[in-house]
Amino acid sequence: FFIGAVFFCAIPFQMILLPAYILALSCAEPGSPPCGTEEAIDGAAFWLAAAKSFVNIPALITLPLLTFIADYAGRKPVMCLSVLGMALDAFACACAPSLRWVLVLHTASGCFGSVWIFLALCCACRADETQADGSRTGAFAMVEAVLMGAVLLGPVSVGRLSAAVGEQEALIALGCTLLAITAGMAVALRETLPKRPGRARPSLAAWAVAANPFAALAFVCVPPPASVLGSPREVRRVGVLMACNWGAMRGSEYLLVPFASEQFGWGPAALGTLSSASAAAMVTGNALLATPPARRLSPRALCVAGAGISALGCALYAVSGAGHEALFWAGAMCYSSGTFLSPLLRSMLSAEVSADAQARALGCAAAVESLCAVVSPLVFGALLQQLQKRHADAYAYALAALLFCAMAFLAMCATAQPHRAPRAGPDTSGFADATRAAALAEPLLDVAAGSIDEEARPAAVTAAAARGAAVESPARLQSEVLAAAPAQAADPRAET
Repeated sequence: FFIGAVFFCAIPFQMILLPAYILALSCAEPGSPPCGTEEAIDGAAFWLAAAKSFVNIPALITLPLLTFIADYAGRKPVMCLSVLGMALDAFACACAPSLRWVLVLHTASGCFGSVWIFLALCCACRADETQADGSRTGAFAMVEAVLMGAVLLGPVSVGRLSAAVGEQEALIALGCTLLAITAGMAVALRETLPKRPGRARPSLAAWAVAANPFAALAFVCVPPPASVLGSPREVRRVGVLMACNWGAMRGSEYLLVPFASEQFGWGPAALGTLSSASAAAMVTGNALLATPPARRLSPRALCVAGAGISALGCALYAVSGAGHEALFWAGAMCYSSGTFLSPLLRSMLSAEVSADAQARALGCAAAVESLCAVVSPLVFGALLQQLQKRHADAYAYALAALLFCAMAFLAMCATAQPHRAPRAGPDTSGFADATRAAALAEPLLDVAAGSIDEEARPAAVTAAAARGAAVESPARLQSEVLAAAPAQAADPRAET
């Protein structure tokens, strides 16, 4: 409920309210052209682009520190802080006296984290309560489906509110709604980070590393300790797959409007219809990823299938020029259906990381996605300028298709290896949550401490194994506990 409510407010703010308010302020300045004209839109283009881009700079700087706090103190405080920042952002923009103040205050709100950091923390919450298999992938896919549902429905509803009461009043109403959501989360949201009573406090050196703005990207380049990662090589491979996926996705999205306008003469109405249909296809694709048949497939097979579908969509985009609108629509539906790659890759990264580093790992994924959103338009824009040909957009779409093909090839070439869980943290033996882990560990710890009568030890161990029947590897914890108590380990009944 809270995830859907936040996305339903945050997405329309970024897509509809803030651009409309910037355009209205731009038209209100002396000597500006009337609102709704092409000259007015061109005059506000710089402010629109700056407001969209600049807010990511402080968000990327504070992302490593916020995710470190989420891994140590809990997900709930950082999520509440992020939503509070969104509320303050809406209020600040509504009260800003000029475009410059809108840009300054909106950029400063990035220090609280952006909607993408909130998305990473939502996935971390789901990772705390699911196993590193198809169930976690399905949980991430449902979070992504909720996000796409907000993209589909939120702008329509909030756009009508803005048209009825005005942009400034709609911003204030949105800020009040986000404040109410923050209060509700503070009261009703349950903390999902498993408790570890014996966990040491982070050192000053750990805090200094967490404050490093490049820590998020270094997570996939420089291997963290073995207690955090199951396989550093696998984490690097997933990082490369993420770069290919989001690089091609952001490039394709950058090309969409100029390609459709040039080849088919589409205006805002036709583009809006395509966006709604694409969002519906995205919701459907992510919902299918959460179904039992999809959960039984391996992540590598799903990655190859998703990359193939997305590559086909970009190829159809490339050959749809010269008036072939049917091919363009088919490409849009294929491409949108393949966007389930995003939650799949997050799940693959999460499966290789201990419970103590879920927020940092998923924050790393958010950083890679944000950088791709910045770099891809620059690369594809430079490509269009260099080609200077009639079919330059088609060639650029072909490049996006090649990136998806490279992604599928990398996924197919990966050596299938059994998952090797990290050694530290409450989730390292594959436990679904801390409650079931404690239910398994408590009798075994009593055995190790010698607090159980000698005659009752075999029954205690047997009961512990029965309680852990739903856990992936109860035998591993049994062996570790018994190895720590040599006297009990030597007892054949306790060993049994």
